[in-house]
Amino acid sequence: MNCRDCARLLLGEEGERSATAAAAVAAHVQDCPTCRALQDSLAAALGQWRTEAAAQAPDAAAAWRSLRPRLAARPARSRRLAPLLWLSAPLAAAAALTLVFLRPAPVERDHDSIFAHADYVEAGNPSASTVVYVDNDSGWLVVWAADAGR
Repeated sequence: MNCRDCARLLLGEEGERSATAAAAVAAHVQDCPTCRALQDSLAAALGQWRTEAAAQAPDAAAAWRSLRPRLAARPARSRRLAPLLWLSAPLAAAAALTLVFLRPAPVERDHDSIFAHADYVEAGNPSASTVVYVDNDSGWLVVWAADAGR
């Protein structure tokens, strides 16, 4: 094993080490002062990190003791809005159902009773053919004239 491979394994770049790789690293570190120094500096850095992390951990009991009086001193909120909030959703649903069931029925047109009447249709050319159409949906009277001479 060379120093570059040993450094990669010591720094964890290769992922988890197998038992064979760990034995090879241990043998190389025992014989190589550079890799031994790297291993020692990594161990010192890890130890320092653990010490600082333990010092940074919050004391939950002390935090609760300081928070408890502040929570007790907070004024209670008024609960007047709570019934209104609980009743708003059912009331809205009831209003929606009322609108659905009590809406006016669509006006259905009796197509026989709707009619259009034209007493006289005159085209510009007496030989033109005319078509008269009544649109039942809109009630419009539409007149087409086509010139027969063209």
